[in-house]
Amino acid sequence: MNPAKCVALDYIPFLVAAQQSFTCQEAARCQPEGRPRPTTPLPACYSGSCPTRRALWPETRDLVRLDAGVLVLDDTTLDKPYTKKMDLVTRHWSGKHGQGVWGINRLTLLWSDGTALIPCDFRLYDKPWSGLTKNDYFRQLLAVAQERGFAPRHALFDRWYSSLKNRKGVRVFRTVATDGAGEHWATNDLELPPEQRAELARQAWWIENYHRGLKQCCGVEKSPARSDRAQWNHIRMALQAFLRLEVHRLRTGISWYQAKSDIIRAALRRCLANPAYLL
Repeated sequence: MNPAKCVALDYIPFLVAAQQSFTCQEAARCQPEGRPRPTTPLPACYSGSCPTRRALWPETRDLVRLDAGVLVLDDTTLDKPYTKKMDLVTRHWSGKHGQGVWGINRLTLLWSDGTALIPCDFRLYDKPWSGLTKNDYFRQLLAVAQERGFAPRHALFDRWYSSLKNRKGVRVFRTVATDGAGEHWATNDLELPPEQRAELARQAWWIENYHRGLKQCCGVEKSPARSDRAQWNHIRMALQAFLRLEVHRLRTGISWYQAKSDIIRAALRRCLANPAYLL
């Protein structure tokens, strides 16, 4: 069997650096001189037998504190507007578009201490094949987090995950303002003061920043691969690429977006210093 033209250890740094095309074929073409060029249509980092989401936790566990911070669970839709024959692609509601769209729905369990945004686990919605709902995946993610030793003060999620089975583990109360407006809270901490509830609501919003950064900086929704295994592997490695950008941000204070821009600026400086195309 021919060796892989591009493996995960090549593809993850490629996703960190890539600006437009996010495919294994392009990753193989971009490898440093001396490495083999692609001769097969689909390198093994998409279709191989490497583990999928399980490869995320070994890189994540040293970046979190199991007994501190908060866990935030939410889902987002990876847009696939022109590819209805791709595995895992179904219709989902998109807050970005304000309507149902074709795409892959990804659920994420995110840990944060107020500064770091660390994805710890994820699932891809595939009810037509697995029969599992988003609420089933919700309970899976929290169960796995508990097995791994997570014991945060709060696990945050929105009303989408308010099914009866989910709410059996908590209590529900409603706050009512003087103007009659109110909101429901599902919690086993009935002593939460209003200011702390407001702070927790703010913390729950952090996952939206994470979703946006993952899409804009790591090409998580831009793989054209059709098989479910290829999509699983691409999405998992995009999360690993995000971890590298996030650790760089925590160490240096440089945002994900600036780090991406710095890569292309360095390449442009080299090109301008030694132009390749002259009259």
